[in-house]
Amino acid sequence: PVNEPYRAPVHAVGGLRPYEFRLESGSLPPGVQVVNGVLQGTPTTLGSFTFTLAVSDANLSSTFQELTLTVVEPPPPTLSLTPPETEVRGAVTLRARVADARGLAGLSTVVTWDPGLFAFVEGSLLPSSDDVAVFELIEAGRLQVDLAMLGGTLDGSAELFRFALQPTSEASFLSVSSSTAFASRRGGELLVETAVETEGREPVTVVPEPEAEADPEPEPEQEPEPEQEPEPDPEPEPDPEPQDEEP
Repeated sequence: PVNEPYRAPVHAVGGLRPYEFRLESGSLPPGVQVVNGVLQGTPTTLGSFTFTLAVSDANLSSTFQELTLTVVEPPPPTLSLTPPETEVRGAVTLRARVADARGLAGLSTVVTWDPGLFAFVEGSLLPSSDDVAVFELIEAGRLQVDLAMLGGTLDGSAELFRFALQPTSEASFLSVSSSTAFASRRGGELLVETAVETEGREPVTVVPEPEAEADPEPEPEQEPEPEQEPEPDPEPEPDPEPQDEEP
């Protein structure tokens, strides 16, 4: 990582000792040099640097090796609480652990959770060592912790503090979120980095299915009226026979 001490021995195999190493071509990262077969120094520039090292032995035999060093930004510090993945049925202790710390001098974090499901256990916030001082501000569903390292800074990973939460009623899954500002001393400067984390499992919410609406009753079908047969035409009546008139 940039602006952090680096040291890597270069090994030679075979030949007759002592070996002599030298930079044959290319360029090393600014701040890094070859000293008695060791690449060492504090790189000050990001990027990839390709170079060729030459090694010769007491018989003046030489060989060459091309190498590449990549200088990157160091990973930012993180704070984890690691809540249980199973349902919580009683008081549970959450342990705040920092990772990838570099010259950590202190931090301020705000931890939140669902106040309808869990409550902070009074008096449960404790530092994990005598080298840590903690100050707390507690509200429903919210805990703010301001922390200072005593007597120096912290590198690497360590547990910093712990506290407990208690279910307010029935068992439930626990999900917590944290928003943290880390204060670190590097290269004589105070750097502030931030990180946001969400851990655990969201509680399961059962949503009732809407009741199905009853289908409307079908209207009774009307029977078609029977077609009326046309009345037959009346039969013609026979004409009366003519009668002879008397003279």
